[in-house]
Amino acid sequence: MQKGHFKRMPKSVAKPIRAILKAIKGEFETTDNQLDKMDNSIAD
Repeated sequence: MQKGHFKRMPKSVAKPIRAILKAIKGEFETTDNQLDKMDNSIAD
């Protein structure tokens, strides 16, 4: 979602959506780190 969309949304809607997107981003980063560790262990 583009940043401009958040500016047009009411704050009551944008805040929960940002929280959800932040949580999803954290899950992606965690999964990415786990995959990197698995890849490194297989390569060794």
